[in-house]
Amino acid sequence: MKLLVNLYSTVHSFSGQAEHFQEIFSLFGEDQCVFARSNEEFLEHLPQAECLICWSFSTDLYDLAKNLTLVVTPAAGRDWIEQDPRQQVQVEFSSFHGPMIAESFLGMLTYFNNQFPKQVVFQKRQLWNRNACEGRRLLRNQSLMILGCGNIGLHCGELATRIGMRVCGANRLGVGEGNFPCLPLNEAMKDLRSYDHVLSLLPGSEENEKILGDEFFKVMKSGANFYNFGRGTVLDEDELIHYLDECPTAFAGLDVAFEEPAPLSSDLYTHEQVLLTPHNSCTYKEYLDLFIVEFKSRFELGHFPSLVAK
Repeated sequence: MKLLVNLYSTVHSFSGQAEHFQEIFSLFGEDQCVFARSNEEFLEHLPQAECLICWSFSTDLYDLAKNLTLVVTPAAGRDWIEQDPRQQVQVEFSSFHGPMIAESFLGMLTYFNNQFPKQVVFQKRQLWNRNACEGRRLLRNQSLMILGCGNIGLHCGELATRIGMRVCGANRLGVGEGNFPCLPLNEAMKDLRSYDHVLSLLPGSEENEKILGDEFFKVMKSGANFYNFGRGTVLDEDELIHYLDECPTAFAGLDVAFEEPAPLSSDLYTHEQVLLTPHNSCTYKEYLDLFIVEFKSRFELGHFPSLVAK
């Protein structure tokens, strides 16, 4: 069997049906492809599969997958697919998420900049106050720092530059491909006071846990807005709340939390300066379509040498 697909998810946008994959199945032949409709069916067919498309794969499953040469996941993060201990199976993550996360980030950016939280309150109180947005500034006169700037940061930064914002990226090497400068991360962390908005796309890791804490918020410009579309574990949420309490004009837009779902006791749910979304920055109708387009493109470019079309 060439291909086994196991993409059930509780997130509807991520949960594929067999009809989503007909273009891929046609590459290898319907009789060479299986769409698993249950975990039992997945485990039944896994020993025969050469290629697997899935959301998660643990180390112990490699012992069952005797013919497996390739694992492909729609996910961008490396949290749920473990590497083959024997290093015989190629693991490929996806990179089509940039435009979706950039659009979700833009929504938060404009939501806060236009002081919509305040205007929603006025609307509910039936107040017609044309001075509600006093002090509002055009985004083209503001600046954005992107921490952990890679492929997703590239899309976020380019969208912001089209508005006219001054953008700078930062990553471990200080190398970027965008139309804006990129600094080494340690250097950028010392220069945060120059930016009106800070976006974190930092990956989760032991060394990054709560790296955005007390010292980080002390260096940030007072009143700057903070956004996190990376991993929630990089943020010390208590320090964020403290920063917001000290800066009543600042806002935080979070698509991730340290613990997911965030516990009901979390201040993130109730703080008036926080917009919290449930890790759904990519839940667009086009999600699986974009994955399939990228899979076919990579296949045609020879990124999956162990897979051969019919």
